[in-house]
Amino acid sequence: MILRALALAAALAPAGALAQGVPVPAPLDGIARANWSGWDVRWHCTAFAVAPSVAVTAGHCLTPLSLPRLTLLFGYDRADYAERLVPGRAVTLGPDTAALCLPGEAPEALPVAEAPPRVGDLLRVTGYGRPRKEVQTEVACTVLQVEDEALILDCPLTHGASGAPVLTLDGEVVAVASGTTETWSRAMRLSPAALQACDTAQ
Repeated sequence: MILRALALAAALAPAGALAQGVPVPAPLDGIARANWSGWDVRWHCTAFAVAPSVAVTAGHCLTPLSLPRLTLLFGYDRADYAERLVPGRAVTLGPDTAALCLPGEAPEALPVAEAPPRVGDLLRVTGYGRPRKEVQTEVACTVLQVEDEALILDCPLTHGASGAPVLTLDGEVVAVASGTTETWSRAMRLSPAALQACDTAQ
């Protein structure tokens, strides 16, 4: 399998290796920079809305102590943003994928694809990867492998891109950026069921 062969060359780590994305012409208001801050820590990931009150990010971006410190800045661009929301709770969706239940409505929600992509399909990852963490950037990717719960992409990502939406060329979400090596990355597939994640959350 492709994944096994690639794994011999590099160990998978949270998204954050080499490729620098290209800044988008205008930020998508459905994508947020997820900021954590406190006296002892400050870092960020990417998140995105799939419904007015439901956002999604990578599960490894959350810890039991981080949620109260988490702020989502939708459409963030050089200290400006369309909406600021603080999630009330998180719901596990699957391996390294979590929904964030919002107290208000995101300014835009990204559509979730019904069908998975195929090997060879062109996709794009849009988020707040370093070093251009003040603007949304886009990385072009090709699908190397489709697994039951994950996609293997030919594009390495940078720190901050974890949790970013993996989009079709039509702008539909197919997966969530999860981990990377220096030559390829992994994204966890996202089901349309994520739209109702907060409806049944306890």
